[in-house]
Amino acid sequence: MSIVNEQDVRRISYNQILDNTNVRVTGTTTWDPGNLIAAAQETKDITVTGAALGDSVIVSFSLALQGMQLTGSVESANVVTAVLKNSTLGAINLASGTLKAHVWKV
Repeated sequence: MSIVNEQDVRRISYNQILDNTNVRVTGTTTWDPGNLIAAAQETKDITVTGAALGDSVIVSFSLALQGMQLTGSVESANVVTAVLKNSTLGAINLASGTLKAHVWKV
């Protein structure tokens, strides 16, 4: 007989949530952010079918952000808005890449 501890149960549950396509929806788009001077930001909308206000969001970009911050939120049904903010002291111009949004249903 195998004994399962509480930590194992949490790990299994966490992985099931992350991998469950009934709970997680994803969208991608191509994005070529402009030249962002210090303290500037740019937004990009991503269609994520099934996303709803209040859902949890993680956004990622296929290239290094070079010290900038990328955040995202559901702003309306089926739409995630990504915000790229340049918090560095100089201008940064990223090349075109793929922007991805993962949304977990709550």
